[in-house]
This record gives sequence, structure tokens and C-alpha cells, in this order.
Amino acid sequence: MGDPVPFSSRTGSRPVDGEPETPDDRPVVTVSELNTKVSQILEGQPELGNIWLRGEVSNWTGPHGASGHAYFRVKDDDAEIDCVMWRRNVQGLSIEPQEGMEVLARGSVGLYEKRGSYQFYIEEMAEAGRGDLYLRYQRLKDRLEEEGLFDPERKQPLGAFPRTIGVVTSREAAGLQDVLNVMRRRSPHVDVLVSDARVQGEGASSTIVEAIQRLDDHARRGHDVDLIVVTRGGGSLEDLWAFNEEETVRAVANSRLPIVSGVGHETDTTLTDLAADERAPTPSAAAEVAAPSREESLERVDELRRRLARRVQHVVDLKRSRVDGLADRPVLSRPGALFAEANQLTDELASRLPRAVQIRLDEARARIDALASRSVLCSTQGVLGDRARRLENLSARVPRAGERTLEQSKNRVGQLAGRLDALSPLEVLERGYASASTDGEPVRSIADVDRGDELDVRVTDGTIVSEVTDHEEAKR
Repeated sequence: MGDPVPFSSRTGSRPVDGEPETPDDRPVVTVSELNTKVSQILEGQPELGNIWLRGEVSNWTGPHGASGHAYFRVKDDDAEIDCVMWRRNVQGLSIEPQEGMEVLARGSVGLYEKRGSYQFYIEEMAEAGRGDLYLRYQRLKDRLEEEGLFDPERKQPLGAFPRTIGVVTSREAAGLQDVLNVMRRRSPHVDVLVSDARVQGEGASSTIVEAIQRLDDHARRGHDVDLIVVTRGGGSLEDLWAFNEEETVRAVANSRLPIVSGVGHETDTTLTDLAADERAPTPSAAAEVAAPSREESLERVDELRRRLARRVQHVVDLKRSRVDGLADRPVLSRPGALFAEANQLTDELASRLPRAVQIRLDEARARIDALASRSVLCSTQGVLGDRARRLENLSARVPRAGERTLEQSKNRVGQLAGRLDALSPLEVLERGYASASTDGEPVRSIADVDRGDELDVRVTDGTIVSEVTDHEEAKR
């Protein structure tokens, strides 16, 4: 057979003795690294991220210990897969999984890296017999959610003090009396209008839509309807299906009036619940949400009163600060000082004007004399004489015009000063009025003083210190 052939990557032969060698272009990975890489590949496949799986439940033991998670298998005749449900999803189950129960489960494929085993992580699960309805529910939910029909921004506030509440349910429903009893107990002053509808069976969704529309139209015509409660008791997915029909969900979402949905039990979540402005877990809880108790209403009123008082006080403080700032301005505290400078300037100009006029006249006369002395102007003596007489006439008129302008300015200043004096608080006192204060704060109302308080009464020539013995409201 010949001698052994040495190892060569080109021939693909293996060495006879010793540990296998690793080619440079094939890096070694650890088990953890391999499992992580496989996990990332699985998570990166969109077609493995939202799968509906049908099969039989196997090895179901319920929630595991304190964690509340569930570990079991789903199988068919030829294969099985490990499944995991986290606690929040287990708590949302509407069924009690049993060994051998055929189920329809929605979830995604992932790898449990520690054991290197792939698992199916279930988010929702229902009996396969109800699978078609559940698929319809999920597909409509996904479509309406993508459309934005369940967005919080669409929700309307319920209002703090409803006077009339509409209830959409069957008049024959067993839970209707419970709803009415809760509303009467909590808000006996509230009127209740029951808009009858069938809440189960074929055609029920149309009657629910009509019942909501009747209340909307009633409010549109000017009648009191402040909000609507849509409700029915618990039941199976089939029993509650009318509240998952698209026309019902859209009627709830598009209602002019805010809607509280209380359909089924706490574990039931209908699409109407998601579209409503407020969701309650049971019909009785919906009645409590819609009808505030007397204590809650009084507490709300007190809170509004406190907020209003704080707002009013804030506005009063701002206005008072502004008035105090204006009172410190010279125009009110010393109105005469506002025109003192103007008066002084007027007097100064009045004293300078005659001399300025005289100087200009002397300069003009000197120029005329100089022109008259020139030989070239000898023949124009007559014209110059006329100009000289005209100049003399203007010289006589200028001082009078200046005096008249000064007099008008002084009169105008005097009028403005008089109007300011009339606005002065001191001028008000001169007319026989007085102002009162206590501890430096002005007295604006009889509510600002009590008997025995000391008052400082300001009059035109001083202050009178007095004591309050009584006060009486003004007669209107």
C-alpha cells in the first residue's frame, strides 16, 4: 500500500497521528458562539416571527412555580416542538389547556441557547375549534390597529359631571339591572337612557350600531346625553363576537359621544374595548367609571374651586403689581415735574427770540445798505426803497408773531398740566375725598377691616388716625 501520505489541505488527506489541524481560513467557534449565531439567524427570519401553529397540547402542567411561565409541547402525528408561554401571556389565556386539546397558537421560533434546542414562543392560544374566529379577530385587530383606530390620541374625555348616561345593551340582559343599580347608588341625580340592542347572535352587531346611532342623534337634536356605556355579560368568543365585528368597532370609535365599554369578564378583551374611550373589565365596573359617586363629584368641585381661587389670586397679584408700578411713575406721583423742563425751555426760548430776531434784522439791513452803496444799484434806488419798506413792515410783524406762538405754547402746556393735576390723587383729596389704609395696605372693601382695626385716613392736609367701630354694606 506504500508509505503514509503527509497531511495536505490541497489533497484533503488527514494526518495519521496527532490532533487534527485547522486550516487558516476556517476559524474555530465555541458552542456558545455557535448557538448565538443560530439564534440570530432564526430571529432575523420574518417568516418565523409571526406563525400560527396547529397541534395537540402535550405535557401541559400549568404555570411553573413562582415564575408563572408555562413549558409544554405541541405535536401532531409525525413531530413535536417544545413551547414556552411567558407569564403575561399565560394570564391572558381564555381557555384551560388540557392534555390532547387541539389548539391554534400564534408565536415565533427561537433558540434556547443554553441547551441548543429551538422552541416555539407562544403569545396567544385558543382551541382549534374556534380557530377561524380567532384568526378573524387577530387579522381585523392588526388591520384596525395599523389604521390607527385604537390610538390614544383618538380618545375623548368622559367629562366630570354627567347628567344623562346612555346604556347600549339588551333590555332582557341579566346584567342590566346590576348596571342600573350601580348608577343609582353612585349618582342618583343622573338620568339613564337604555338604547335596546341584541348583544348575541346573527345580526346583533347591526342592532348595536343602530342603538349607538340613536343616542348620538338624540344628543345632536339638543337632548342631554353626556356619554354612552356599551355592555353585556361574559361568554365564549362566539357569544361576544358581535363586539368584534368591524361595523360595531367603527361605530364605537366614530361616536360623537364618549363611550365606556364593559363587555364580558376581566379576561375577555373585545375589539370594542380597544376602540372605546374607556374600557372597564365588567359591566358593573363600567357603570362605576361612567357614574362618579357623590363624594368623587364633591372632591372634584373642591379641586376646581381651589384651582380657580389660585388663578384669581394670581391675576389679582399681577394687576396689583402693575398698579403699584404705575403709581411710582412721575406722571402720577409728581405730575407737575413732567412739564417742568418744557416750561423752562419755553421761557428760555422766549427770552432769546427778540434778540435773535433783532440780530437777523440788523444783518439784513446791513446787506441792503451795502448793496445800496454800490454804483451799479444807483438806478434801482426806487426798488430798494420798496424792499426796505417791506423789510421794515416784516420787522414789525415778526416779534408779534413770535409772541403769539409763545403764548399758544404756554397755553397748551398749561392745559396739559391742568389735565394731569386733575388725575393726581392729591387733586382728588382737594375735592373733599379721602383714602383709607390699614397697616400700609389700601382699604378697598369693608371686608378688608374688622371692628377695632386702626385706620389711617388721608385727607388733603394730613392724616387722621381712627378706629373701626362698625361697617355697613352700600345699598344698591
